[in-house]
Amino acid sequence: MDSIILQTGDNTVTDGDVIGRLGFAASSETGTNARLVVAKIEAVAEEAFDASNNATEMVFSLAADGAAASKMTLTSAGNLNIGGELQTTNIGYTDGDNAIVIADGGGCTFPQDATFSGSIQVATVDFTDGDNAITIADGGGVTLPQAATFSKAVKTPLKSNTYADPTTFNLDEANTHTVTLGGNPTLAISNEDAGQKFIINLVQDGTGSRTVTWFSTIKWAGGSAPTLTTTANKADSFGFLCTGTDAYYGFVIGQNI
Repeated sequence: MDSIILQTGDNTVTDGDVIGRLGFAASSETGTNARLVVAKIEAVAEEAFDASNNATEMVFSLAADGAAASKMTLTSAGNLNIGGELQTTNIGYTDGDNAIVIADGGGCTFPQDATFSGSIQVATVDFTDGDNAITIADGGGVTLPQAATFSKAVKTPLKSNTYADPTTFNLDEANTHTVTLGGNPTLAISNEDAGQKFIINLVQDGTGSRTVTWFSTIKWAGGSAPTLTTTANKADSFGFLCTGTDAYYGFVIGQNI
């Protein structure tokens, strides 16, 4: 079978060397850009060649009001790297089945349930009529324009805090916190929001008789702060409602647990 082989004249081939090139240019146009090479297909070495190594990639270059520049690369591993957009109406599986169908306007249809091994990064998730259903802010904050309905219970983690003085409960991490008292610490709250409800469980260590200084300002049910259980290894549980900056309602859930 007849073929055309482009062969480099270099005695050695190192990573990045062009092994062969096809170039395209106008023949008799006038003006600087009109006479440039407007497209190239190059075979480029991905490594130094030797008796057992010859990995090569194909680089496709196109001009856009200037010299032809790389726009797409097909690596020796079969990976296709595109410098611009991939524009297509569907993406198929190897047997020809459509895996993703893309409509005019950008809508995507998956014929089966989609499974993602990594993250999905998007600013909004919309309903079919274009209304924003979920808005995601930089930093991860999620805004729902209407009240959310869940088909199952929303489960929040229990945060086990390491004892310190002061002991700070970060309400961005969890709404339920526990700490085993190893002394008589001052308690503090961080990253609270008005309307947030949270629970703090205080566990006496093996010594017992530990006390705490509560964060401010708490309005306790009944008008006064409760006295902690002093028995070793027993726990007290307290509930709180944040009513504003450094302002809380406090309730006893249970003691001597």
